[in-house]
Order: sequence, then C-alpha cells, then structure tokens
Amino acid sequence: MAEVRFPVEARIGTVDREREAALRLDGFELVASAPSALGGKGAGTSPEALVAAGALSCWSLTFEAVLKRRELPFASIDSFADAVVSGVPGSDRYSAVRFSARVQGGDASRLADYEAAARRALERSFIVHALSGGTINFELASVTIP
Repeated sequence: MAEVRFPVEARIGTVDREREAALRLDGFELVASAPSALGGKGAGTSPEALVAAGALSCWSLTFEAVLKRRELPFASIDSFADAVVSGVPGSDRYSAVRFSARVQGGDASRLADYEAAARRALERSFIVHALSGGTINFELASVTIP
C-alpha cells in the first residue's frame, strides 16, 4: 500500500522571532507560538489551534461525504471547533475538541438524520480517529548539528 507524506518545516529562535515557530507547509507560511493563556508569546496561531483546525477540516470533509452518501440535502456547511486545554496551569492537557455544524439548505424535518451523519463523520474522520485513538506512531527520525 502506498504512503502519502505531508512534510512540514519549522524554524524557531531567529533573532526577531524568538519563542515563535515559522512554519512552512504546502506552500503556506504561518507563525505559531504557545498562546499567552498558556504562558507563551501569543504570536500568530498556536499548536493547539492547529490541532483543532486539522481535526475540524477532516471532520467537516467527512461530514460532507456522509451527507452526500446518505442523500441528505445541503447547500453549504459552516463548521466550528471548540478546543479545550484543561488543567491550566501546571497539568495542562489537550482534553477535548467539540465540533458543531450549521447546515445551510438542509431539510429541518430530518434533523435527526443530520445529527446521525455528524456522529458517523466523527467515527470515520481519520485524523480525529488517529488523535483520539492513539494510533499515530510518533518517532524521532534524526537530530543533526551541522
């Protein structure tokens, strides 16, 4: 089976951007740092928001596919994620990401079907599944000092 890779680069500690990560992914550049609420610089986005954004985009696309498969009508979907870090300060942990959606052009008489589709998308979203199920194998590839 083939692999698909998603390379991401980060540069940290440049003189004018101390305590920030300059990220490059898929032709985009972002600045990230720990949020000020967690004692960080609060510049750009945060790793916590990036996790929520990745999970939300995967869940949203899966939700769309489930709606189409179940032939549930919609014009567009507005999706939202509420990410929660608990135990602040000291025992910080990423404890939850809660999704919600507003289905534009849906059939209100079939709300239960849309809710079931959203739950199915939660089960089928591979990023959500990987993060919640602990199925990602994090490994160290290398450390070099040029």
